[in-house]
Amino acid sequence: MSVLYQDDFSIIPTHPCSALGAVYYILGIKGAMPILHGSQGCSTFVRYLMIRHFREPVRAAATSLYEDNVILGGRDNLIEGIKNLIRRYNPKLVGVINSSVSEVIGEDIESTLRQLSEHLNVHLVPITKKAIQTNYIEGYNTACCSVLDHTTKSISHKTDVVNIIPGILNPGDIEELKRILTCIKESFIFLSDISKTMDTPLCKSCLDFSIQDEVLENLKHAAVSKATIAFGYTNSGAAYLEEKYGVKNISISVPIGIYNTDVFIENAKATFEVENSDCLKRERGILLDAMADAVPYVMMKKAAVIGEPGTVEAIVRFICEIGMEPKVIMSDVFVKGFEEKIAGICEQYGYKPTVVANDVFKFKHLVKESEIDIAIGHSYAVPIMKKLKIPMVRAGFPVYDKFGYHRWPIVGYKGSLRLLDMVVNALHFRD
Repeated sequence: MSVLYQDDFSIIPTHPCSALGAVYYILGIKGAMPILHGSQGCSTFVRYLMIRHFREPVRAAATSLYEDNVILGGRDNLIEGIKNLIRRYNPKLVGVINSSVSEVIGEDIESTLRQLSEHLNVHLVPITKKAIQTNYIEGYNTACCSVLDHTTKSISHKTDVVNIIPGILNPGDIEELKRILTCIKESFIFLSDISKTMDTPLCKSCLDFSIQDEVLENLKHAAVSKATIAFGYTNSGAAYLEEKYGVKNISISVPIGIYNTDVFIENAKATFEVENSDCLKRERGILLDAMADAVPYVMMKKAAVIGEPGTVEAIVRFICEIGMEPKVIMSDVFVKGFEEKIAGICEQYGYKPTVVANDVFKFKHLVKESEIDIAIGHSYAVPIMKKLKIPMVRAGFPVYDKFGYHRWPIVGYKGSLRLLDMVVNALHFRD
């Protein structure tokens, strides 16, 4: 396997900043709201990208630091910003996210929030891991651990409930995960559920941040759950609960394809202590039948995959399962162990792809040199594929050049079947 993974620079990065991941997690908690302690542009980028993807209002506030705050400090902006946010929206939890600007000037966010919390009846959660040279996976993980640290309560008895940390998945994916888990046993809680906030009905209560739902309440009891299932590389919250409270950490790949979905279901059944659950057997059989039907169309085709590392890793295994060759792989961010996992998956099928991290420029030239038949990934790759006249299937986040993509799953047997249909149609049944 050729690896172009840890170069000193990126020519055209995908700009997946840590604030994006933190906001993604906080917005999965109804009754919670994020505020970025930084310039107006910090929140504008995150809102703009998420609005284009979800087609929903994204409320992420900012403390609007300017040049004078860099010299004199931004503490007053932070205090006033939080008070204004509470007056306007009345949230039950506020996630205060640091930025590169607040980090450079050395803002002590945690101290400020401790003083404020004495006078405000709201959870103030500092999300303050290094903002410089970090990415949205680390931002999601930091937000998850910080929220759990400030909300969980340890009690003497354990429950049979299983925590779910979905990661950077779409509302349609989360709804499919709920359906699968319900088929096995209705005893699970999501510690962030973006399907309830980024895919909502048109109603007044959906925009009311003073109304919380069970997600915020569930966070309090996450410490007494039986286990935590986390997908992909957004598993720090599961590790935190295991280390602090002894909650079993089950970190697995995103359930796309036969193997990954089998692993997910077997882990869920073992954790719930359910011996036989045949409600998904027919769905698995239909997916296997479709994979066999697709062989004449997909066998030996060369594919490029780009996106969030957890989703990319799962898609790479799935395209290997259906007989395609993953030729060029790009992760939006550098995460430890990603290239080894890709190498391990592809080695099982006799493939040696090229792996690159966070550089669309290199990805473009590798795709051009490798004579790719199809690409799978997010909208950042669309202009490249149009120029090279390569068919492309949208998958992951963000997808802003198609309408309604976020509502449909690519996880589980049914979601994988949909992804397979899209791949075959993109290759052979284009208008």
